[in-house]
Amino acid sequence: MTLKILSAHYSPSIEALELPAFRGAVIHTLGKENQLFHNHQDDKSVSYLYPKIQYKRIAKSPALICINIPQEYTQLLFVHPTIPLVLKAQTLHLSLQQLKLTEHQLAIGKVESYSLTSWIALNSENYQKYLAMSDELSKTAFLEAILKGNIISFAKGVGWEIEQTIQLRIDDIQRVKLVPFKGQRLTAFDITFRTNVSLPEYIGLGKGVSLGFGTIGKHI
Repeated sequence: MTLKILSAHYSPSIEALELPAFRGAVIHTLGKENQLFHNHQDDKSVSYLYPKIQYKRIAKSPALICINIPQEYTQLLFVHPTIPLVLKAQTLHLSLQQLKLTEHQLAIGKVESYSLTSWIALNSENYQKYLAMSDELSKTAFLEAILKGNIISFAKGVGWEIEQTIQLRIDDIQRVKLVPFKGQRLTAFDITFRTNVSLPEYIGLGKGVSLGFGTIGKHI
């Protein structure tokens, strides 16, 4: 299966904590009626489908990663090349710098290495199970199983059915940190891992992917 991924990059740069404000500015400017930008239903309830539009901070600059979105959504980015971002101290006028369309072939094939930053892997139940584990090998195996599940959820979300066996190994847990998420502080991981699933750069895995958490990168 082939994914079409449109990335829209803006300037100037923003702080990571300003990503929710960037998301709000995009929704306000492009229109709340365009549901893909906010992942809510008409009745204002949250959609738990995999978000096709994700808000990122790439090289410190705000960006949108758009996965297989309809052409009318792409046109909105051209119609509104400037987005006013209201922060506490100032208003930034974010200017569209680059629109880049790439295609990615989803497949099970050779094993490749990836990085995964600010990955929110654990819900409240899994967090207690994780804390109860006494050794690092058990914790790593637990996280590997969750990450496989995240990859399967992503695949289902974009309409790709994985029929082959997923191979996956976490090579390094580089950092464990607390991140702000919807009024809470949740545990997030920066890791490197390898898998035989070909994953597109910058897509998200895990919880909070629409707000830049769990972002995939290539790892050399």
